[in-house]
Amino acid sequence: MDYADCILQRGRQKRVHFKYRAAVVFLCFLLGGTSVYAGHIIYNRIYVNEEILPKLQPMEKIETKKLIAAPNGIGDYTKEYSSYRTLCADLGIDLLCSDFAENNPYMIINRRTDNQNWEEIRVMAYILGDIREIVKVDGENFYSYDAGQEYASPVDLTIEIISGEEQMRIGWDKDYLGMFAFEETYQSCSGYTVNILRDTMIEDKYAGYTPRCCAIFVADGIRYTLSGQVELETMKEIVDSMHYEFLGKSP
Repeated sequence: MDYADCILQRGRQKRVHFKYRAAVVFLCFLLGGTSVYAGHIIYNRIYVNEEILPKLQPMEKIETKKLIAAPNGIGDYTKEYSSYRTLCADLGIDLLCSDFAENNPYMIINRRTDNQNWEEIRVMAYILGDIREIVKVDGENFYSYDAGQEYASPVDLTIEIISGEEQMRIGWDKDYLGMFAFEETYQSCSGYTVNILRDTMIEDKYAGYTPRCCAIFVADGIRYTLSGQVELETMKEIVDSMHYEFLGKSP
């Protein structure tokens, strides 16, 4: 059975499904704008199957540069980037990055925004670790690869930014549905509160299967989610490696 999880972002109910097949990573994004669930910034909550998780640091309004592009059919603006450094320059802010991602030419970086209230950045294959034989599938935005000893899949990164007063007022809740369970909360070496989720659907997997691990935290008002088939300690090591670098300043 294919791996699948569902993330519900309340309001316009953006659903995001990640499917990982044997030796192939497939990202299927059903994205919409983010005019979300009425509330206040304290309601930027994370749920796992309707269970609310411990609070993270609050999201804050972060001013970003508008994306110069033609809007799509639903009024959103999108752009793909060839490097994380170029993404930061285009946003006009520094983002956390990891030395584990340094010199990685395989990132697939997509920025999506309404140019008023929110920014959503998705970086596929952000960290490769010891993944081998990674090859981009012709005409598609996913890879085939061989699992390594420490990384059974690449680690992906999602970055969510509130950039307008309306989004600040109504907040940005998110539900993880289906196969995930809450694992633990801990403090990173930089002082971020981090919620860890785990894939619980292991009964149909092959021997030696490494469950998907997700780390969710807010740093300087921006929410980051790291996700990949790695052990808990490896994911914590990645979170602890996140730092500012490119523009020389935090948001």
